[in-house]
Amino acid sequence: MRAVTARSVVALLVAPIAFGIILWIGGAVSGNASEGLWALKAAAFFGYPIALLTGVPAYLWMTQRGWVGLPAYFSLAVIYAAILSGWIFIRPALDRPEYLNFTALALQCGAVLIGCIITLTTFWVIARPDKIEA
Repeated sequence: MRAVTARSVVALLVAPIAFGIILWIGGAVSGNASEGLWALKAAAFFGYPIALLTGVPAYLWMTQRGWVGLPAYFSLAVIYAAILSGWIFIRPALDRPEYLNFTALALQCGAVLIGCIITLTTFWVIARPDKIEA
């Protein structure tokens, strides 16, 4: 199975900043484009290295095994969100329990989950790994 296509390369360029683009548009519509632009820059700063270091190997591994459907990519998004949330929010909160705020933690983890789902769905819609022929 040929895993790397022009569509997958375009998807790799667009998907890591998809959530940032949505936040940027939302910021522009609400009259606060500077915060949206900050979100787009942050998405690019964190998204591209994560995509290159873990996303490309995950894509090749999943394609090789035939896990190319949207449910497989949703599952991967949940795994990514759990790892990122644990690393960025949960671990530091547990290190300093006096600052532990479960409401804020739930909102932060939810935002990471939404971002991961948007990113991987965008990748899947552009790359369409289920349509790659041998």
